Amino acid sequence: MDCKIDIIPRVLHFKQPAGTSRGTYTTRKVWYLHFTAPEFPNWVGIGECAPLPNLSCDDLPDYEEVLAKICRQVENQGGKLDMEALCKYPSILFGLETAIRHFFEGSWALWDTPFSRGEAGIPINGLIWMGDFNRMLAQIEKKMEAGFRCIKLKIGAINFEEELALLQHIRSHYSFKEIELRVDANGAFSPTDAMEKLKRLSELDLHSIEQPIRAGQWEEMARLTSESPLPIALDEELIGYNTWEEKQRLLSAIRPQYIIIKPSLHGGLAGGEEWIAEAEKLNIGWGGSKGVLAILIPGMFGGAGTVFFLRSYFDSAISNEILEAAKIDGSNDFKIFLVMILPLAKPAIIAQFLFGFVGGYNNYAAALMYLYRDKSMWSLQLALSELVKIGSQSEGGYVNMQCAASIMALLPLVALYVGVQKYFIEGITIGGGKE
Repeated sequence: MDCKIDIIPRVLHFKQPAGTSRGTYTTRKVWYLHFTAPEFPNWVGIGECAPLPNLSCDDLPDYEEVLAKICRQVENQGGKLDMEALCKYPSILFGLETAIRHFFEGSWALWDTPFSRGEAGIPINGLIWMGDFNRMLAQIEKKMEAGFRCIKLKIGAINFEEELALLQHIRSHYSFKEIELRVDANGAFSPTDAMEKLKRLSELDLHSIEQPIRAGQWEEMARLTSESPLPIALDEELIGYNTWEEKQRLLSAIRPQYIIIKPSLHGGLAGGEEWIAEAEKLNIGWGGSKGVLAILIPGMFGGAGTVFFLRSYFDSAISNEILEAAKIDGSNDFKIFLVMILPLAKPAIIAQFLFGFVGGYNNYAAALMYLYRDKSMWSLQLALSELVKIGSQSEGGYVNMQCAASIMALLPLVALYVGVQKYFIEGITIGGGKE
């Protein structure tokens, strides 16, 4: 296909200074791509190439010349993209991907989704740029008044105590159920004091922190992700790792709780899909996904044993004569089930509830598989296992704590059994056989 790509440079001006720990942005230079083809004169595809200064791996001194050269190559290839060659230029790849897709879709709805169809919105966070205390406080209050239910603060530029005060200000007015709080350090913490800061931040019921220490310190970051009480998301850490093998090596080494995917920084749309695929293999969240559904959903469909047990109970405890008498009296099936069968089946239902509760309560393997990387979602069994591990590595002092924790873990089961033992025993004995 004959095609032409026009490059249109622009300088965008921020409405307010955008402060980060790396500096303050007031302008952003971008290059818009217009993709056209003579055989489709009324079609146009628009993409944006916007590398971040001193951050993007393709922030090059001769960026505009490289962009022009790549666009000419794409024209010569009839609009086809060489992904392997372009993966080291993520901002350029992203601009070309979106421009070409926009051209062929003929719409800004690049994918058929509930959002593109106007059926659902996309929840976004209210971003608070770094500044002095009063300016950041004003931003926070404005976002909360606007109805945002997720606030993300850039931290690391002002005094840490003042940043804590800002977060405490939000928490004094809104609980974690009302406002989700996230912070982004942009690598501002040092490895020596990062853990102490993470512990203090975790006391404020935060969702997660992005990039607490500078990128490239894999060993230190891996230590933080394994020990931090606050889930950690990688952002800048992902920049420059453009092949599948590099992505596998990074995620396997660090194993964060989350990754933040920005197509123009992390390999375009194609590169983002690779990050997602690799993250899902390791149960790493992306875009704030939670792994708890992997435990809940199988449990909803694993009731074959329950069916056989209840059938045995119904055969033993509920006679056909009772049901027939109810029908003679004029009761329909729904009324019979609600008024007669459910009350009579109470012992069996309670017994099955107790079996299911104990099974889920003691489910260590599934929790280990799906929830281990996110300590905020740990089950009691995972926490006890970690406590035992810590105690085994010490010379003493943890034995009493382990015993106390084990007893506390047993108490809910004992209390539940004491409360329902009458029905439990009745359900087991009646369902055990048929006269």
